[in-house]
Amino acid sequence: MDIDELSEHDLMVFSLVEQLKNENYSSIKADLNDYDKPDGIHWRNNIPRLFPDVTARKNDTFFIFAVETVDSLSEDHSHHQRLTFSEFARNTNSVFGLVVPKRNENIARDILIEKNIFGEVWGQD
Repeated sequence: MDIDELSEHDLMVFSLVEQLKNENYSSIKADLNDYDKPDGIHWRNNIPRLFPDVTARKNDTFFIFAVETVDSLSEDHSHHQRLTFSEFARNTNSVFGLVVPKRNENIARDILIEKNIFGEVWGQD
């Protein structure tokens, strides 16, 4: 994989995967070439399956990650993903992580609070 040719979003996904590897997460799946793609997640039968950017396990905990750039934080599609992943995580004792550029951590936290979405914000450089 040539990281010089990755979009900002995909570069953040790649960086997250490298961080998870360094922190001994296992069963890492990522929406990147050279990786198994994450399985689709849905919560409630009327919502179609949505695909996280990354999933992984650490010990017995399943982690679901959505990676957002500053441009995608306010998109409706991103909101529906966050809501679905959050509800799934809350009801399966998993963890939902919203990964954003470090400079946007406070904005991301405010969005989660405002929309009553259960999750952790992970900032990346």
